[in-house]
Amino acid sequence: MPKGGVNVKKEAGRAKKAESESKKQAVLDQQTEAQQAAEWAKGANQRKQQKESEAAQKADEAARKKREKEELLAAEAEALGSGGKPKASSTAKSKGKAKKNDLAFLEDALVKAADKNVKKKKEEAIQKKMAEEQKARETKVEAPLDPLMQNTEYMLGDSDTVGRQANLAKMGDEAGATGIDAALDHLSISGGNANVPKSAKALYNDFEARMLPQMKEEYPGLRLTQYKEKVWALWKKSAENPANQVSVS
Repeated sequence: MPKGGVNVKKEAGRAKKAESESKKQAVLDQQTEAQQAAEWAKGANQRKQQKESEAAQKADEAARKKREKEELLAAEAEALGSGGKPKASSTAKSKGKAKKNDLAFLEDALVKAADKNVKKKKEEAIQKKMAEEQKARETKVEAPLDPLMQNTEYMLGDSDTVGRQANLAKMGDEAGATGIDAALDHLSISGGNANVPKSAKALYNDFEARMLPQMKEEYPGLRLTQYKEKVWALWKKSAENPANQVSVS
């Protein structure tokens, strides 16, 4: 072989070696592809199996619910029976009847107790009302009036007819000046001074007109005669009373 020329034998060996490597690599590539394909197919099968398993579980659950519903409907239909009402055993009937009797007895007892309580309250209310009426009648009894106050009722036009008649009878029996009017008419003012501008009766009338509203405010709820009695008591002590102004000469 000439120097610097191509070594054919060596080149042929290299080519053969490269071809062998290429074949080996092709085999490896095929194996890798086959392995990947197998793995993908395995994963797809697993996913498929999982979906199938889930579908089966859902079907089983739906079937179980349907079966329970059918059993429940059948039990209700059997309990209702042909008449549309629940069947009850003799024991249940006897218990229901006993319970009903107990409730009826309790209801009767409650009604009787309530009636008794209402009756008692009515009696208490009647007794209370009678006591109040009796108290009102006792309070309404008038105390005997002062003779002078009786005559004042008559003179001032009080509407109490009985008071007038009693006063007139008393005036007839005594045959003298015993009332306020008579006392005021016969009163000697300031030792018989004729220059006094008003009579005792007029002074009393003014005094009473002023004091009656005050008495009604201080003692609400009294009768007119009672107010006038209080005014007359004040008049007897008042400095406006001519009797309290008489000077002994």
